[in-house]
Amino acid sequence: MINSYKEKKSPSPGPSPAGGEGAVLIPPPLTGGGQGEGEQWLFSDEKGTALVIAMVFLALLTTLGIYAIFNSTTELTTSGRYKSDKEAFYAAEGAIEYIKGDGYYFTTKTSMNFPDNDASPHPIVAARSLSANGTDATGTITYVTSGNPPPGYGFSAKDTQSNYFIIEATGTSQAGNQSTQEESVAKILPKS
Repeated sequence: MINSYKEKKSPSPGPSPAGGEGAVLIPPPLTGGGQGEGEQWLFSDEKGTALVIAMVFLALLTTLGIYAIFNSTTELTTSGRYKSDKEAFYAAEGAIEYIKGDGYYFTTKTSMNFPDNDASPHPIVAARSLSANGTDATGTITYVTSGNPPPGYGFSAKDTQSNYFIIEATGTSQAGNQSTQEESVAKILPKS
């Protein structure tokens, strides 16, 4: 049956091009044999189709799952860094505010480190450390100059003067991230 055509009688009258009257040429099937003789046409068997569809959906869902895992991992890392950066920032800002409220540090005419743990430490023991909840802060307060008070504060240049300082603080988070903040401060004092 290889490379041959079968003849099938057709109910239509008239001569056929290949020979006998009423004969119709039927091409052989792609997988051999004709239907009805136990042979099948190509792709006519649907067995295994459900398996292929299931595998395609499984691959799609696996891809979505992997994407979700990577996305959530990235989000967790980003939020962890954000939290750590904020801890360091607020440690530095808190140190600046603490120093601004402590008159001891504004007695210098040069530069002073904080927390002050050198040969002449801060007179208040609790002020010798700026650690809290795993964060820490260090820094320097530097005397810049003396002069008239800043305008707009309601102080007369006849009666008061200002000492100008720069406070620079470095906060460290629990994870080790650091943030450095700087602020200029004027301490207004009565003229002597």
